[in-house]
Amino acid sequence: MKGIYFISLLLLFGCGTTTNETEDASVPNLNWLVGDWIRTNGDPGENTHENWTKTEDGYSGNAYTIIKGDTVFQETIKAYLAGKQWHYEVSGPNEEPVTFTSSSVTDSSFTCENPTNEFPQTIQYSKDGDCINAIISNGGDDAILFRYERIAN
Repeated sequence: MKGIYFISLLLLFGCGTTTNETEDASVPNLNWLVGDWIRTNGDPGENTHENWTKTEDGYSGNAYTIIKGDTVFQETIKAYLAGKQWHYEVSGPNEEPVTFTSSSVTDSSFTCENPTNEFPQTIQYSKDGDCINAIISNGGDDAILFRYERIAN
């Protein structure tokens, strides 16, 4: 009788666990984004930063640019799963958040697109050693590369 009671408890607690969508093994995660980053290919005197943290429903970040001590640009960014597809959302520079939907995701890169957005229409991130390359483009020749290096904490 004790054996049946023990097995019942195992089944009860084992079946009671839930998994977060961001930990679905069939969808590559974006853990390599987590951290503090500084742009290395910006204009002299311009300091652009991105920082990413892992959240309960994906990843949350901030991007900002400082020139001569003044913050001249700032946006909030997040990446989250809807079903098995990553979405990248930008808030700040526009009145309403703009969402991009993933068209390609690997263990070290992702591409998200929104063909209805004026610019950019495509956002690509890729891990390159201890760096991240972020490219925003219109899907054609008009592209801007943001090369970020991890800031040691």
